[in-house]
Amino acid sequence: HLEIYPNPAQQSITLKSPSEESSLGVSIYDLLGRAVLQQNILNGGSVEMASLANGLYHVVATTPSGEVFTGKLRKTE
Repeated sequence: HLEIYPNPAQQSITLKSPSEESSLGVSIYDLLGRAVLQQNILNGGSVEMASLANGLYHVVATTPSGEVFTGKLRKTE
């Protein structure tokens, strides 16, 4: 389970996976499956998303060893 907070979000989100690994490769996809943001962060770190349009997004976080965690996000003004 991927923790995403705050959700809904306006400016940035914090992501936390249950993995013991310290880093995550984060991809955020729109509802059409297009990658709109990709970034590497520390597990428990934040992602700036103010540039994204309002709406629903699918968040995928991958650890260096290949574990994959997913979640949904709502972006608001």
